Amino acid sequence: MNDFKTFEAAAKAFERLFNCRLCLHDYVGRFVGVPLPRFHLNPFCTELKKRHPKAERVCVAFDHYSIQKEAGNSPEPFYKYCPYGYLEAIFPVMPDGRLGGILFAGPFKCEGSSMPKAFHANIQDDNPVLKLPPVLLPERQGDLTALGVLLAEQLAACVSHPREGGGTRRELIEQFIDRHYGNRQSGLPELAEFIGLTPARTSELVKRTFGESFVTLLNRKRISAAQQMLQYSAFNLEMIASRCGFNDSAYFHRVFRRCCGETPAQYRERTARPTA
Repeated sequence: MNDFKTFEAAAKAFERLFNCRLCLHDYVGRFVGVPLPRFHLNPFCTELKKRHPKAERVCVAFDHYSIQKEAGNSPEPFYKYCPYGYLEAIFPVMPDGRLGGILFAGPFKCEGSSMPKAFHANIQDDNPVLKLPPVLLPERQGDLTALGVLLAEQLAACVSHPREGGGTRRELIEQFIDRHYGNRQSGLPELAEFIGLTPARTSELVKRTFGESFVTLLNRKRISAAQQMLQYSAFNLEMIASRCGFNDSAYFHRVFRRCCGETPAQYRERTARPTA
């Protein structure tokens, strides 16, 4: 994984330029180390949730399910009004071409003709916070969208691209698994080609280096990714199985239960966490 120093500098510049805050919802567990909050820490949202007991629950339901559904698997950015009327820009983050998380930018206030077309649902009429966020002027919406897309693309690249200069064979094996665990066709032959050895020698190297077989390592990564999605995403079990490289949801169910001692549905019910 590339370091995030360049991204962090760009994100801070973005926040200064548009007088807003960024946060990231990580659906797949690939953004460890990203210097962004996983919660909406702007003063307007935090004050709302402090004053309004049900706001946390309402916002979580909206961002955890409605926004994921609206984003689908498209890289196209869009705007949304939260249930309490705040405007935010939504930038899907697509490592390896698949939705891995969402970058939120905001909040803003827009009125009249300056209001962009935005997704919304279940708007509440009981926002007790009188202080309003900054206005997003019409002439700045294009700039915000363009720069936000660049940030999302840079963030995706940070977790999609291998480290420059390769690395040790252990690091190369870890890189391969991190990048390809979601591909059903990625196996020992593909790893062998990636590190420049025969499949037989690669199998021996993996066993000697990690004390486990390649299949065991790969399944552990897939289960770890599935656990992250079960906790933080609204993806259904079939979609999670597919995104984690399992041939079908029944096989995913068997492997997960064998490794974790409970079904994916039971794990989700026990561990699901809010992301708003």
